[in-house]
Amino acid sequence: METTTVNANLELNKIKIPKEYYLFPNNDSSYLKEELISFKSGNKDQYLENEFRPRLRFPRHNFGWTPVVINHIGDPIKFYHGGMIIRFDHDIAFSRKLTLTTQYAQNLFNNFDEKRYSPRSELEHVRTDIVRYLQESDSYIPRMQLNYIWSPYKNVFAKFSGGLLERMFGGFGGELLFKPFNRNYYIGAEAYKVKQREYDQLFNFRDYSTITGHVNFAYVLYPENIIAKLSFGKYLAGDSGFTFDISRKTRTGFRAGIFFTRTNVSAEEFGEGSFDKGFYFQFPIDLFLTRNRAGNINFKLRPLTRDGGQKLEQGSDLIGIIHNSSSNELLHHFRYGNDF
Repeated sequence: METTTVNANLELNKIKIPKEYYLFPNNDSSYLKEELISFKSGNKDQYLENEFRPRLRFPRHNFGWTPVVINHIGDPIKFYHGGMIIRFDHDIAFSRKLTLTTQYAQNLFNNFDEKRYSPRSELEHVRTDIVRYLQESDSYIPRMQLNYIWSPYKNVFAKFSGGLLERMFGGFGGELLFKPFNRNYYIGAEAYKVKQREYDQLFNFRDYSTITGHVNFAYVLYPENIIAKLSFGKYLAGDSGFTFDISRKTRTGFRAGIFFTRTNVSAEEFGEGSFDKGFYFQFPIDLFLTRNRAGNINFKLRPLTRDGGQKLEQGSDLIGIIHNSSSNELLHHFRYGNDF
């Protein structure tokens, strides 16, 4: 019996399991030996020809909430400023391909009012103005993003996005990803035309606008599940260069990594710190809930917040949507029981 895995209208894989396994409901997982299973690549919209297809009624709504820690590090007067918000998430699917994600944030507590606003930067203030965004309002909209996702060819995935893409920028653009089924690497590219948002993070914009984009290459080392990613392109302040990121994801879904960026901005222009670098942690939301729910809680920390080497942090990137779409991912999931 062959089952097709589909996410956001993208056919990710085909898994074939002996029909006899389903005839005995008391079978435990030890019966299902690895050699009895076969995996195949997804093939664009071939699932539409399957004998059984679930019927979905649109529009479909999904609600949720997430506690989020926000922080700012590296001020000379006080090293750490932070707080916590409650973020309410609403996803509406108009079809399998078209979705709208809206986030509404309500501040619970923080000490950002103690933070001085004194950005010294030769570049456009694409990140050093973050204090103004943190101090301006207790209720705001971090993201309101419309996504159209499809697969133009086998193992090739595409996305078009528009709206309020992150806390500081809105605009439109697209992403393309090639992820071969029998390989441990993937190659992607994205490009966006964006404009800086007003400090209250509602629906108004400031004057600064730019085009930003990157070409990405990543390699995953199994069974350690170490992910190395290298990207080249143009950043939000108009500088160009590369970012290297390496991380590891555990069987529970926890992920930790480090990154650094070098661009054509000199150390003098960049300011204190010379180049962008930091580390991050990622926790699956369902570790803290009594029911399964997709998504992660992210912590990204930089010694200093500067404007050089800053990427757009738009949501719903393709590699986050397209998981279990390679043979090694499926084998890792089968052997260790973690859906990553």
